[in-house]
This record gives sequence, C-alpha cells and structure tokens, in this order.
Amino acid sequence: MAESGSLRRDFQRNVLFPVIAVLLLVMVGAALVLTQIATIADKKALEKQQQVVKNLLLLDLTHWRQHHESLQQWDDLRNHLGPAATDRQWRQQHLGEALWRLQDADEVWLLDSHNQLVEGWRKGQPATAADWAQTAPTLHPWLSHFQQNPAIVFSDIVRLHDRVAELSLGDIHATRDFPASRLLRIRYLPDNFFAALETGGVLQNFHFNHPAKKATGAGFQLNSALNTPVSYLSWLPMRPGKEIQQVMLPFVCVVLAIVVLLSLLMMRRLARASHSLARSLHQLRESEAHAQHLASHDVLSGLPNRIMIHTRLSELLAAMPPRGSGLALLLLDLDRFKMINDTWGHPIGDALIVAVAQRLTSLLLPEAAVVGRLGGDEFVVLLNDITERAEAEAFCHQVIDDLATTLLIQGYQLHTGVSIGVVLAPKHGLNRRELMRKADIALYAAKSRGRGQFCLYEGSMDSSVKLRQLLANELRDALEDDTELMLWYQPIICALSGKIVGVEALIRWQHPQQGMISPATFIPLAEENGLIIPLGEWTLRQAFSMAKRWPQLMVAVNVSPLQLRSRHFVDRLMQLVAAAGIAPQQIELEITEGILIDDEQEANALVRSLRERGFHLALDDFGTGYSSLSYLSRFPVNTIKIDRAFIQPLGQVANATAIVRAVVDLGHAMQLSVTAEGVETQEQYAALTAAGCDRLQGYLFHRAQPAEAIHDLLIAQSAPGQNARPQ
Repeated sequence: MAESGSLRRDFQRNVLFPVIAVLLLVMVGAALVLTQIATIADKKALEKQQQVVKNLLLLDLTHWRQHHESLQQWDDLRNHLGPAATDRQWRQQHLGEALWRLQDADEVWLLDSHNQLVEGWRKGQPATAADWAQTAPTLHPWLSHFQQNPAIVFSDIVRLHDRVAELSLGDIHATRDFPASRLLRIRYLPDNFFAALETGGVLQNFHFNHPAKKATGAGFQLNSALNTPVSYLSWLPMRPGKEIQQVMLPFVCVVLAIVVLLSLLMMRRLARASHSLARSLHQLRESEAHAQHLASHDVLSGLPNRIMIHTRLSELLAAMPPRGSGLALLLLDLDRFKMINDTWGHPIGDALIVAVAQRLTSLLLPEAAVVGRLGGDEFVVLLNDITERAEAEAFCHQVIDDLATTLLIQGYQLHTGVSIGVVLAPKHGLNRRELMRKADIALYAAKSRGRGQFCLYEGSMDSSVKLRQLLANELRDALEDDTELMLWYQPIICALSGKIVGVEALIRWQHPQQGMISPATFIPLAEENGLIIPLGEWTLRQAFSMAKRWPQLMVAVNVSPLQLRSRHFVDRLMQLVAAAGIAPQQIELEITEGILIDDEQEANALVRSLRERGFHLALDDFGTGYSSLSYLSRFPVNTIKIDRAFIQPLGQVANATAIVRAVVDLGHAMQLSVTAEGVETQEQYAALTAAGCDRLQGYLFHRAQPAEAIHDLLIAQSAPGQNARPQ
C-alpha cells in the first residue's frame, strides 16, 4: 500500500505537475499569439485604408487641376475675357453654368491680377460682390501664396464655409487686347465622396469632420498644402485581426482540448504502465503489423504502393498459364490534377487522391484485380484472367466515365478526368519492367490525344518516343548552332496614344526539315530535357540586345518557372543586362502564378530582389487562377496582363465588359498598370479603352514579327501625322 502511494506521489511530481504546467504555458502562449496576430492584422488593414483614402484624394485633386489646365488652353474663353455684354453673356453660359453642370464647380470666380473680383458664379448662377466678400477672407492665404509664387495652376484642399472643398487657381491670358484674368474654381466634397469604396466594402460610415473634432473609429488629420487644418477624416476601421481571432479561437480551443484530453489519456496510460505489460506486448505486435502494412501500402490512399504492385505483378506473370487467359495492366494518370493542386492547395489535392482511390476500389472489379497507387497522381490497375481485349477496353470506358463526373471535395466541386495506358500480357511481353515501360508509353500517347482517353500499346509508339527524343537532341544542337532559333516581337500599344510603347519577345524555331515548330511543342520538351535554362538565357540575351537598339520601348520577356528557380538567376540576369548595356528598368519579366504557388516565401524573396534591381514584373494570364487577388496584395508586381479568355467575349457576352472594367479598376486601385492581350476586334478595342486599360496587345494592331519589321514600324510611327490607332 505504501509502495502504491509512493508510486502515485512520484507520478504526480514527475509527470502530472510538469504536464499541467506545460499545458498552462501552451494555453497562455496561444492566447498571446492570437492577440498579437489580431493586433498586427488590424494595424496593417488600417494603414492600407489610410493609404487608399490619401491616394484617391490626391488622384481627384490631380484631375481637378488638369481640368483647370485645359481651361487655360481654351481659345474661346481667352477670346471672351473682354468687358462687352456679349462676353459676359458667353461667360455666364460657358463658364459659370457649364463648369457647374459638367465639372461640379460649386463656385467660379474671375479675378484680376490683384485678386479683385471681376465676375463670379455660385452653382451656375451669377454671384454678387457680397458673396465674394464672404469667401475672400478665408481664401486670402491661398490667393497671396499664388501671387507670390505664380504657377501654371495651383490646386489644394481647403476648409471653406465649414466644409471641405477643392480649389484650383490659375491665370488665363486673353488672345485680344484684354488684361489677363485669374480663374478660381471651388468644389465642395460631400460625405459620400468615397461612396464607391463603401459600396466595395473598403470603407464604412465615412465622414468629413471638423478638424478640431477627432471622431471615433479610424482616420487621420487632413491638412492643406499651406499646412492649415482642413478636416479630420473618419470611418469605421476594418478589423480582420478580430475576425481572425474569432475564427481561430474555437479551433484553438478544440485543439487545446484535444491536447489536454490526449495528455490525460497519456498520463493515465503511464500510471498503469507497470500493471499493463501484457497490453504493451500486444500493442508492440500491432505496431509491427502496421509497419508491415505501411511498407506495402500508400500512406495517403491506403492502396498498395509501387513496391507491392511490382511484387504482385511479378507473381501474376509467373503464375500465368501458357495459354488461355491473360493479364491487363492499366496505368492511370489524372487530368487537370496539377492545376487543381496548384489552385486549391495540396490538402485539396490529397483529398482528391483519396476520393479517386475510393472510386476505383468501388468499381465492379474482378476478384483477382489489384488497384494501387504508384505515386503523385498515377494509379495502376491489374486485371487478371482477361480473355479478350474488349474486356480491358470496357473497364477503361467505365473508369473514364466514372471519373468524368463532378467530385465534391471539402465543399468544392472539382472536375477532373483520367487518361489510361493499357498493355496486355502475354501479348506485349512477360517482363514486368518492359510492361511498365510500354504502359507508360501508351499513357503518354493517350494524354497527347486529349483528356479522358485510353490507348492500347502499339509497337509504333516506341518510334514516336524515339522521334520525341530526337527532336530534343535537335533542339540542343539548335541552341549550340544558334542559326535555327529566332526571336520575334509583338508590339504593345498605349491605349491613349495608339503608339507602340513596348514589345513582347516570342521565341521561334525554324527547323531545317520540319519548318516552323510551335513553342507549345518545343518549350515543354525543353523543360523535360533540362534545356529550358540555356534556352531561356538565349532568349534573354537576344531580347536585351534588341532593347539596346530600341531604348524608347519596354521589352517584355516570358520567364519559365524552372528558370526563375535556378541558382544564381538574379546574378546571371544582372550580368546579361550589363553586357547588353541597358538599364533593368527597360525590361519587363512576365511570370505566372505557378512560381508564386509552389514556395511563397522563396517566390516573395525572388520577386522583391528583382524589383529592387529595377526590373519591371508582370503577372501573366491574370484571372485564370483562383488566387490572383491575394497574389497582388502579397507580391510587388508592376503590371497585370488580363488573359485573352476575358477579352474574347467583349462585345458578345453581356457581363464581359463589367468583368474587364472591374479588373482594370482593381489594378489601378493597387497602383498597377493593366495590359490586355489578345485584342482582335474593334469592339474589344473600344471596350478596353473605355474601361481605362493602359496597354493593348493583339492581332488588331500587329502580329509577332522579326526585329527588322518592328524597326520599320517604329520608323513609320515617328513620321509626322502617323496614328497607330486602328481605324
């Protein structure tokens, strides 16, 4: 009894109390981490909101100033600055009324060079000297500042009549023998100035407050250019940190509860360990059996693994009778798996593998059939006792039809499919390795025909594989010879001016026997055979050489993810730039979401390193993935390129224009330039320019051409009277 009490006390002192202390520390640490994460997230969100508000105010003030600058160049206005009644009538109609109606100018004042009132309007109606007397004292500092520091146009945000307003001030010189006049425009900003942001959920409950009254919520003090207080801007702040905390707290509590429960169970087992030797031995035997199971089965799907499949295939081949029934080996590869895995993440990809394994095992299989997983998205099915080829083909149709249906994975509806390579024994041999090799060749042939296909091995397929390898060797020779490969360029057009502002470098291969080979054929071949890095370096070297010849153009170059991940890529890129004698700012590197998905931390460091060295970065095929918006917020790119899939429906699908406009507005809100590729029709061109797209690229303007043709285009463009906009 005493020994039992001693054991209990030792257990409490050496196990129970330390475990309780550790659990308490874990709970406190988890609470502190959640609180810190919430605080940091709320702070970052507030800083982002403040920056968006400041940027929009600055943008609106810039537009206000630009409107004023256009008025200074208005010849009709300069011709009607005289004292005649017809001049006053013209100014009432075209200055007072028009600016109120078209530019929301609440007040328009025409002053002389000494800031004395000549004429004025309020809300489009003539104003009196008494009205000016109410306004002039408040505006005296700005009038004096402009008098002492004359500029083309001076614009600022001021507080006038206890409201926030934008003003612009600039001289207008008459074309006839009239004295110059000073035009002052005032526009009051309402509380719904940021209505678009409130509608989009960026801001809530925005107000312009008195500068002395600091309202509750988020905000900041807005001052004029003369450092006078204008308003305290306030809104309800976004609190993503609090939302994260609310979402994570139940999960953390459940995890901690599970940890506590597991700890209690563990301590209970430890307390009874001295009295459970027999149970321990039993568990040891179970662990040994489980280890043997893991050695022969795939951990994720539970199916037989590669080792087990090879063993079972060898056994079936050895036991196969000389005549009669045979065996069918089916090698399965999922379609679209890489896209699903990259888009939704590896957990969804793993869940998809499990679902496919369950579907394969639930099919009506012969009793001696074996379903296994070789790895990745490759499965294998062994059908024994096959007497006719039609039996294997019927099973292939069954598998393809079953996996073509929608799979519901963790709430997501995923559409996949399967390609199948088939070999028969003894028809195609009795050697395990040879059968696997031929099944792999048949699978490659099935995938080359499109998704959802199966292909039975034929002897001619070996020659196809050899031809593919021969083409890879010829590509290697073409890289060394440097006579067959060439770089063409497709112009990129400024949407506003219609001028060529850049080119995209596109590689071409002129094979001496086969003619022009598509990049869609030899680029994957280069990636498979380790040639993509030298091929990419050749492309960069040629493009940089032409960039030296066209210093006025931005040269865009597509970079393979494999090339980006290669060692010392950034250092080699800088060497090529220095050798060509160009600035990194002239080069735009086009990357895809694939490089950002695989290793976010490494990709972020790479992108920032390229930006720090001056290179422009463009996110290509924007909108085709499912996480592009999150990438824009985390990776500092300069440009987004709208995929041609969103451009083609313009003018044909009702909501296509709204989608493109939303993408353009998103890019501009994040201070990115927007390029649309694949522009082929006038309707697409009109919709993109109306949406505010910055740059355009497509067959409507120019196809990809050799460098000399581009040079001729640039010479023609520089000729007087040339207009590159499509007619």
